[in-house]
Amino acid sequence: MRIFFDVDTQNDFMNKDGALYVPNAELIKPNLEKLTKYSFKKGIQLFGSLDLHSEQDKELKRNGGPFPDHCMNETDGWCKIKETIAFEKVHHLITESCILFMDWNLPTQDDYHDYRNIIDWLKLKNNKKAYHGIFFFKNTYDIFANKSLKKYLNDFGVKEAVVYGVATDYCVKAAALGLRKQGIEIYIVTDAIKAVDEKAGKAALEEMTQAGAKFVTTEEVINPKI
Repeated sequence: MRIFFDVDTQNDFMNKDGALYVPNAELIKPNLEKLTKYSFKKGIQLFGSLDLHSEQDKELKRNGGPFPDHCMNETDGWCKIKETIAFEKVHHLITESCILFMDWNLPTQDDYHDYRNIIDWLKLKNNKKAYHGIFFFKNTYDIFANKSLKKYLNDFGVKEAVVYGVATDYCVKAAALGLRKQGIEIYIVTDAIKAVDEKAGKAALEEMTQAGAKFVTTEEVINPKI
């Protein structure tokens, strides 16, 4: 199974007024939107990561870490940019480990009381496509710190992942290398990623190359040619 993997396309990273803005990240928004809409149109399962922090997190400067406050819980900076939730209708459910953006074949309101019942309903119907986007929370740059991700990858039988988002030299690299460690073939969308530091970004691409990553453009993905 092939998935799309959307890395941290959130306001604090993607917008110039964001708390941890990735330089020129706004320039890739059109391609991010194309990829998101294409995955929805073609029914390609969408996975991804969401940075989510509390005041106690060790990676924040206030606690001796390297980063300023960013993607703080219940702030606008934490939210995804509109280009990467570009669905006409979307329902979302938040669990402890992930947020599920659900698009179709939903049970009626009378059929469930909380997200656990919805997950049970989905399993009963054997209809994994009923939730199109599955985004996993993390409070560090490596999404594989969230142990739920491996289980979902295995449950869905993921063999290939098309990876894009920010930042190339941090969270994109960590996600790509983590996926490779799971034996998953990865395609990095070169015109839908941006790095914090240009030199570090090039080094990250080389590291991903050494791990077996393949590189494509947005146009090659949505044509498709991979």
